[in-house]
Amino acid sequence: MNMSSYTLNIIRVIAMAGIVADHYFQASRIPILVNTGLQWGGVFLMVFFALSAYLFGMKWTKDDYKQFAVISFLKKRCLRIYFPLWFTLPMVIGIEYLIRHTLDMKTVLFNVAGLGWAKPFCVAGHLWYITLMMFLYLVYLVFSRVRLDKCKIGYWLIGYVALASLYIFGERYFSTFSSVAPVITIFFASLLFFKSSELLEYSSRWSKVVLAVTILTMALSWYMYLQGWHDTHKAIATFSSFSAGFILFMCLLTLINSSINGRAVNHFADISYEIYLVHLPLLPFAKFLLNQIGVNNWLLLLTLWLMLTYFSALIVHIVTQRLMALINNKHE
Repeated sequence: MNMSSYTLNIIRVIAMAGIVADHYFQASRIPILVNTGLQWGGVFLMVFFALSAYLFGMKWTKDDYKQFAVISFLKKRCLRIYFPLWFTLPMVIGIEYLIRHTLDMKTVLFNVAGLGWAKPFCVAGHLWYITLMMFLYLVYLVFSRVRLDKCKIGYWLIGYVALASLYIFGERYFSTFSSVAPVITIFFASLLFFKSSELLEYSSRWSKVVLAVTILTMALSWYMYLQGWHDTHKAIATFSSFSAGFILFMCLLTLINSSINGRAVNHFADISYEIYLVHLPLLPFAKFLLNQIGVNNWLLLLTLWLMLTYFSALIVHIVTQRLMALINNKHE
């Protein structure tokens, strides 16, 4: 069962909107919004990771389980990931220095290499996503060389229960986000890479049940974050939000079936990655600009921030797309 590209674009835009809202909530300093933002961050990032695994899994299945060619696969992925990142980094570096009046060159070099997980910027800690995404691409190369698609869905269910038990009963060994998120992400990525068609069949057959489970899982995860479990029970809280993100992705795949091909949705889906890159550092920059003129208004801040985010993302997208087109034309 294949999904239309427009359906996937809708999901991509929903995930992007959720992440932007997440960071705005966290910046509000209102406890209920901060905790909600932290939960939304895990949920909608998992939707992005799930979408990636789904697309590559469907491609692998469509190509009759042909192994991904290492060089061409990594070349395409690196061009798409690194060119927008490199064009965004000068802005990030400038804002980092403007806000903090200091700059760590090791942090700069690590982020140029896509290793923001290890050395994050203060104004752009979200670039850890690049590190995990590139790691997932390497994992997909491995996935394409094994036939775990033959494993019954029950084995993945057992694995999920085992993973949940590990985080519940051994949570003291998983006290950081870095020790929890990669394993959960790889687990759900493998499930979607190998079993997406089967999962979609189940979801379509039991769409109302999937919707109910999605609402329940989202609510349970949100409750954990409101109780501050992201600090006191980090493993369980992270596991809950990533699980909610996976189930939400399956729910959206099942329920969204639009025959309308909206230009706005396709446009924002096209620049969703660039929006992700630029939006967070532009939030303190927008605050800085308003503070310079003595304005303290949340509506003006939100408006200015969204405008800066959109036009910055659009510029990065246009420039990098043209550059990649030139590179591809030279190699043809």
